[in-house]
Amino acid sequence: MFGHVRRSRVTLAMFMQRLPLSDNSPADEPVLQPRFSSTKAASVRWCVVMVIAVVALYSPSGLLDGNLRLDSLDYPVLHRHRVQYAMDGITSGGGLPGWFTREQLGTPFWSNLQNFPFVPTRLALLPLGAADLYTGAIFLSAVLAALFTFLYARSLGAGPFAAAVGGWTFAAAGFFASRLLAGHLHLLEAYPSLPMLLWLIERCVAKLRAYAGSNLAWRQLLPLGLAAGCVALCGHPQLPMYALAIAGLYALWRLRGWQRIRTVAVLTAGAGCAAFALVPMSMLVTRSTRVIGDLAHSPNDLALPVSRLAGAFLAPWIDGWPESVARIPHRPFTGYANDAYFWDTFNYVGWTPWVAAVALAGWCVARRNVPRGAVLFLVLMGVVCLSMALPWLQALARQMPGTLVRAPCRLTYPVTLALSLALAGAVQLAIAHLRRSQAIGLLIVPLAWHAIDLTTTSRQFVHRETPAVALDGRDDAWLTAVGDGRVAFDTWLISTSNRRYDDIGFYDSIQMARYYEMITALGQQRRSVYLETLNGDSLPARAMRACAVRITVGFVPRPNGRLIGSYDRLLVHQFDDAASRVSFVPAQAISFLDDRSTLDRLRDRNFDLASGMILPETAAAGLVRSSVGTQASGGATVEAIRYSRPTPDVFEMNLVTGQPGAVRIIETFDPGWTATLNGEAASILPANHGMMAVPIAAPGQHQLRLRYRTPGRLAGLLLSCISVGTLAVLCVLPIRPARSSPSTSPSPARR
Repeated sequence: MFGHVRRSRVTLAMFMQRLPLSDNSPADEPVLQPRFSSTKAASVRWCVVMVIAVVALYSPSGLLDGNLRLDSLDYPVLHRHRVQYAMDGITSGGGLPGWFTREQLGTPFWSNLQNFPFVPTRLALLPLGAADLYTGAIFLSAVLAALFTFLYARSLGAGPFAAAVGGWTFAAAGFFASRLLAGHLHLLEAYPSLPMLLWLIERCVAKLRAYAGSNLAWRQLLPLGLAAGCVALCGHPQLPMYALAIAGLYALWRLRGWQRIRTVAVLTAGAGCAAFALVPMSMLVTRSTRVIGDLAHSPNDLALPVSRLAGAFLAPWIDGWPESVARIPHRPFTGYANDAYFWDTFNYVGWTPWVAAVALAGWCVARRNVPRGAVLFLVLMGVVCLSMALPWLQALARQMPGTLVRAPCRLTYPVTLALSLALAGAVQLAIAHLRRSQAIGLLIVPLAWHAIDLTTTSRQFVHRETPAVALDGRDDAWLTAVGDGRVAFDTWLISTSNRRYDDIGFYDSIQMARYYEMITALGQQRRSVYLETLNGDSLPARAMRACAVRITVGFVPRPNGRLIGSYDRLLVHQFDDAASRVSFVPAQAISFLDDRSTLDRLRDRNFDLASGMILPETAAAGLVRSSVGTQASGGATVEAIRYSRPTPDVFEMNLVTGQPGAVRIIETFDPGWTATLNGEAASILPANHGMMAVPIAAPGQHQLRLRYRTPGRLAGLLLSCISVGTLAVLCVLPIRPARSSPSTSPSPARR
């Protein structure tokens, strides 16, 4: 590997940016390929070693007994239920459901990328099943992050060994490792995005430099466009947004003329191919809690505190550790409001990359080499992103209503990549300028320390999965009493039964605004309170009855409920007087109020939620007029009501009424629901602010059908088709006649 190093004289600038060694060297000199490491065989060998090291790092103890499932805080109580729900819909032949029945009285499923992203890495892992998908996703994301960083470093001129060091560092960094235990699945799936896009753009740069005056071919542009579409489909909004924005700036920085504009257009069209998912998602955000102006901010909507810089990057032990990190000896995380300050700011990459970055800067000063091109961009990227992660940006963003993008502390993601590449650059510089013995002597100690240091720190977040509670095997017998009602399960109970039934609570960063305002009013919460997690079992009995809850499973005694079982400290209660999932409310029992008055009435404990209902003021005229005429003729009340739910997206009801009123469906109101009454289109009104009601003005026998269609889906599909066509045109349409003569390689003297 080090055979020809004595004859190789390479500057840092040439390694990172292909800068000339003298004034007569061409500015577009091809990528540096050190002779001692230029073979593909060496690249393959070091790449394989790097991948094995990454897999070994994240393999939990228990490898020999076959238990490889990784533990996390969020996945068992958040993502696993959604993965299973999607798989159940797909395997049943109904396709991906548009509506998620398991939380929030129902909530959009298809349109929420955080429920089920269409990113190819997720789709490829579906055969593993919901239980093993998280482990597979961690290994796949870590390997891809290392691989794309390796390829990007190689495209900048690094040898295989230096590129492997940089790739392993990026995959092993604390930004990734800490979120493994936190269970931030969507963020981890998006982690390889930035090095992948930068590498694909650098391939375009290499093509244009190798063949002067040529066009970018579809072989360079199509992979870039498809990659942009895949990145846009990742379930976590921030990392894809950062990666696409930085990639666009990188293309403008590295390319010239029309090729620069063409490449940015390819990135845009590629991201537009994901419009079939992004348009429904954006429409969902506009009717969610993200746009409630006076709502408090989420506890994890954090900037990177200046006081946390040392603990985040250099001394992870300084502020302590959350309880879930099994560090011995354990020192509790202190000095901040909650543990989110740890999980969202932990960015430890070891001391060695920082030393490497300082050494490279000193080398540039000593040699009077001013970084240009890719090097300067990476330096600026790291500095700007780190400064934007500090509190000043958050203070500016909070002047705007709502919360569309939160937690600017996650802007340290590009900083992690920049530091990993700085280490690769320092390693390559040492190899290229020193004799074999000198290079080994200089690198072996710091790299060994780096490997031990980062491995020891990151391994603290690698735990084996905690087995789920089976409730002593009696949970099925207890939960049969749910019937067509709902349950109120303790959200954090890792149980085989949790979210198998429709729950009133939630754990999500996006809640439907109407439902959220209704449930917080019923729970006697302040109007401005922010809840990302709502334990249904913690709500008052009045609220649970109003939401058709028949069974509660948790640790809170319920004097108003009937205790039907217990397991350890877990209590199972039954409510026999819960409201029916579907019921008919006569017009005389309906109040007509505006939104604010409705919420005030819901807070009133004397208001009978079981027999009464509140509709918007605009619905009063028709129902009141019909009710007066029927009362004069002496109408009867409802005689019968039957309903079925063949799929999560469909309600079918048959009822006989003797007077005007409205059918109340205890399901979250959403504009995606449409109704037909006796084959004719019918209106759906918000009942009790967050439920649904269909007015019925005439007595008699009725057939009512409700169906959910994801808002924005057709518009998104149309935009995706347009983007696919635009991408195809951009990939094959020449900007100017191509020249076939390749540029000559520099002579040995010019090296």
